[in-house]
Amino acid sequence: MRELPEGSISFAEAAKRYLAWREQLFSANTVKNDRVAIRRFEKAVGEGWYLDEITPDIGSASLQYVRGTVAPTTANQYYSQMQGFWRWCIDEELVPLNFNPFRNQRYLKIQKKEYERLHRHEFRAFIEAIRRPEDRILCSVGLYLCVRANEVCRMRLKDVKLEAGWADVIISKSYEADTMPIPNELDADLRQWLTHYTSMVGPLDPEMFLVPSPESNGHYMKYHPYRSPKKPERTVHRAADDYGIELPKGQGAHFLRRSGARAWFDDLCEQGVDGALRTVSAHLHHADTKTTEGYLGVSGDRAKRNQLLHRRTMFPSTETGNVVYLQEAK
Repeated sequence: MRELPEGSISFAEAAKRYLAWREQLFSANTVKNDRVAIRRFEKAVGEGWYLDEITPDIGSASLQYVRGTVAPTTANQYYSQMQGFWRWCIDEELVPLNFNPFRNQRYLKIQKKEYERLHRHEFRAFIEAIRRPEDRILCSVGLYLCVRANEVCRMRLKDVKLEAGWADVIISKSYEADTMPIPNELDADLRQWLTHYTSMVGPLDPEMFLVPSPESNGHYMKYHPYRSPKKPERTVHRAADDYGIELPKGQGAHFLRRSGARAWFDDLCEQGVDGALRTVSAHLHHADTKTTEGYLGVSGDRAKRNQLLHRRTMFPSTETGNVVYLQEAK
């Protein structure tokens, strides 16, 4: 290794400070992803580096390693996370202003995926095909409220106000509380579930989780009402198996959330509701409609175009008989 300037700091020490700073500002899951990115860098180029030693060649080597071991979307996430780390190092004056180990590197182009989703006419058949009641209610809440799996798992009985028609949800990305309307379809499923839940655990306590942690010994099912399910993704895959479809790995609760949101968007467009995309975006708690377009696999402008033109005359004014053609006017 070359001789380092006085005051040089190791990559490991800088990473430790960076993660401590991030923990004060961001969610545990975000910091976890940052930590994974840093570990990938160390795995790619080895440990023991000082910041002053990290050149664009080393940065390029780490990128090539990551791009050869993970999917393009994950590689782009790594690129973005490490760029954030390099910028923090500059802001903290740990490195020169022109420091950028990823110089001349770009994001990979990603081919858009077509995700699995249920059609709205399949919703009831899907819910009714699910054999286990605790699976059924988790999927119903995810489908009709369009919330994430961890948001469903955090809900307690006190958060569901059936008579008023509202459900309180803590949004995982922002930690904001949202009181969401309970659609009639979900209302019926919740009432059926609460009857079954009572038969399994006795009188219900508002502090009990809405979806309890189940335990089976192969002969009978037992609920732990003060513990939430640990692996809700498995629940969704099990429900999909009950319905007779196989979900790809990585598509679990988002399968329900995306299905519900896209179906509602399509329905609002057919009703001619203005601002359908903005409405669904707010329901999904997205920061902007661009995120929602990507999530649903639609464009708001294209949806409006389809609504205006599908099986309709493009220029209805020409059918009035009041048009004077230039050729005839001469």
